[in-house]
Amino acid sequence: MMLCHPYLVSKGGGERVVVKIAERFNARIYVCSYNKNKLWTEYQNLDVHTIKTFKPTFLGYRYSFGKLKLDADVVVPIGHPAQWTSIRNKPTLWYCCFPPYIKKEMMRYPVLPGMKLVEKKVIDKIDFVFTDSEFIQKKLWEHYKKKSEVLNPGCDVEKYYCKKYEPYFIYHSSIHPRKRFEYAIKAMHMVRKEHPDFTLKISGFPADRAYLESLRRQLGGAGEIIENPLDTQLYDLLANAYACLYSPMIEDYGIVPTEYMSASKAVIAVNEGGPRETVVDGKTGFLVDSVQEMAKRMTQLIDDSALTKKMGKAGRKRAEQKYTWEKFLKRFGEKYEELKG
Repeated sequence: MMLCHPYLVSKGGGERVVVKIAERFNARIYVCSYNKNKLWTEYQNLDVHTIKTFKPTFLGYRYSFGKLKLDADVVVPIGHPAQWTSIRNKPTLWYCCFPPYIKKEMMRYPVLPGMKLVEKKVIDKIDFVFTDSEFIQKKLWEHYKKKSEVLNPGCDVEKYYCKKYEPYFIYHSSIHPRKRFEYAIKAMHMVRKEHPDFTLKISGFPADRAYLESLRRQLGGAGEIIENPLDTQLYDLLANAYACLYSPMIEDYGIVPTEYMSASKAVIAVNEGGPRETVVDGKTGFLVDSVQEMAKRMTQLIDDSALTKKMGKAGRKRAEQKYTWEKFLKRFGEKYEELKG
């Protein structure tokens, strides 16, 4: 098995999927842009090869993957546009997080119709597709008429734990505008009018410094930002949080809510994309449609600690049943064995 990914330069969900598959199947990784110093220490022990690209853009990545010929029993492209490896490699097993152009269309960016036809021809060559969520599965079929099977990423459930319920909410993710931290900050300011003792802790890996500084100004004295937390530090932050927030823009899946649930914490997330599948509204947390509703649900949890703990326990049970890496790797391995013949 050989893996292909366009860029491995930060700690995110896709990067975690890559390292888990590579470790389990002893796979070599081909990537266009790579920075091991910004990734987990596990990457130090992986066989990673950087391939040449004439321009570090999705156009350049498409060209590089389209020309790549690998001597492998199965080639596994992860993410977009790594699926272009299907042009010269058989069989290919694509782990799809966002199909090409889908996010841009939902954000109302212009898309050239001709490029979608080209992408469809590339995707048609792929032997089998896993999507990370039902949301993406539907989009892949809607736009490219490609069948797929949903296989949610896993989570290191056993590493998370619950200790206390201190007066702070936490939002952990990569610090990028698409994660929409300002949504949670606005809700926190509303909540603090009645509960000034509660704060918001933002934890993550800065991907946009200008955005990070903007968040500092918006947050003010209502909380703090913890940059580049160690894994042990993150486990402790979640273990002691009162509850957790998640408000990204059109998230394909989002491993973060499963991490929250693994720590036995209630989750308040936006009612769109992947979180609609991981968070069970009214049982493991709440799905909200506005900043005002997020603030309302935060206040509800503050006023009802028994409900907060009950939702946290239900979340932990759901994570143990549905979101382990062992479950993910077992199904992935079954399809890999089938394809390699």
